[in-house]
This record gives sequence, C-alpha cells and structure tokens, in this order.
Amino acid sequence: SKTVSTYMVPNISYSIPSKEQLYRWQDNSIGLSIIPRYCDAYDYDPSTVRIEWLQNDTDSHLIDLTKFLNAPATALTLVPFTLKQNNIYRFYVKAQLMNTTNDPPTPLPYSQVSLDVSFAIAESDLVAWIEGGDRQVSQDTPFTLDGSKSKDPDDPSNSGLNYVWTCTLIDGRACTDSKGAKLTLPSTPILNFERRSLDPETTYRFILVVSKGQRSKSTTAKIKVIATDAPRSEEHTSELQ
Repeated sequence: SKTVSTYMVPNISYSIPSKEQLYRWQDNSIGLSIIPRYCDAYDYDPSTVRIEWLQNDTDSHLIDLTKFLNAPATALTLVPFTLKQNNIYRFYVKAQLMNTTNDPPTPLPYSQVSLDVSFAIAESDLVAWIEGGDRQVSQDTPFTLDGSKSKDPDDPSNSGLNYVWTCTLIDGRACTDSKGAKLTLPSTPILNFERRSLDPETTYRFILVVSKGQRSKSTTAKIKVIATDAPRSEEHTSELQ
C-alpha cells in the first residue's frame, strides 16, 4: 500500500455568504475549497477525497448529513425554512484522502482533516403592506383596505400575525363616520367600507400595525373621500415604513 506522510493531508477551507446574519427564508450555501498538499498534486483527483458533513442537533448529538448530499459534497446547501430563527448552528466537515486502488476505497492513514463553522439564523423584519396605498375614493362607492399581503418572511404560512388598525384625520382629529360616531376598526387583515360610510371631502390616515411575538411593522395609507363619483387619482403603492 502507498505510504502517506502528514504533509499529504489536504488543506480545506470554507466560505459562507458574506453577511453578518443569515435568515431562515434564504437559500444559503457553505462551500468548500480542497487543496492537496502532497508532491504529486498535479495528479490530484477530487474523487479520492471523501467528505463528511455533520451537525450538532438540539441535544448535542452529531447528525450525519452526507447521505442527503450529492458526491463529492463540496457544498452544503441550506434549504429555506429548514433552520429555525434565533438559533446558532454548528456544522462540521471532514475531508479524508482515500486509496481508490482498493475496492471499496479505504482511507489513507494520517490524511484526514476537519473544521467547523458556526453561524446564527436571525429573525427577519415583518412586512406591513396595504394594497393600493394612498388614493381617492368616491363617497358613493364601497371600498376596502387590504393588509392581507403583509407577511412574516420566516414563516411561509404567515400564521400568528396580528393586525391593528388606527385612524386619524390629516389635522390630527379622531376619525368619525358619516354619522359623527367614532370610527371603530376590527383587528382583521381587510377592512370593508360601505358607500357613504365616511365623510366626503375628508382625508383619512389609516395606520396598519402588523405584529408577531416581539416583532412589529407599520405602514400608512391616506384615503381621500370625494363627493362625486370621479375616478381614482394619485393612486400609488404605499411605501413600507
């Protein structure tokens, strides 16, 4: 069999996205660079290196991830929504030179190297959104304020979102309906307004606050009610606050 000295141990390094934090919804990858150290490096064949990926689970047990990867497994792709936010993950990788003249291949002695990489999965900011944004509406036309496209980027199901609507007039006064009563808004993603339910020639400022746990995000839409059945104008998408 071939004699292997310690200088034949391959040199490996890793690369992860150059960001301070990784997020659950992102498709991230840990890439490996493998450089042979032995003299006949020009004969280097990547297939002679066996790569193993392992990860510590919540009970500090090592999980072998190699079986989920395609050989030679020089990159570990972190599929979106598989890692939990507010957790620190530690991955281990081992590179072992193999004697491919044997069937099956066997490890060459003293030719294994390993390293580990840790990173945190951060919570994403919520996205608050009112469809249609600032606009004019006719007093004689029903309309809706739709905040249902607000989302939690870390949760594709958007479960657990809370919606709170408030309203003030442009001059700072409290909002009232066309009968002079204080405007009461339900905690639902969509608000429906009947025709002639708001005062004409009045601009209302509606604020939507979307929250989940300790996170919250707000956005605003200004609605001007006009007395005639004129078409909407100055319509644009509201910017996130």
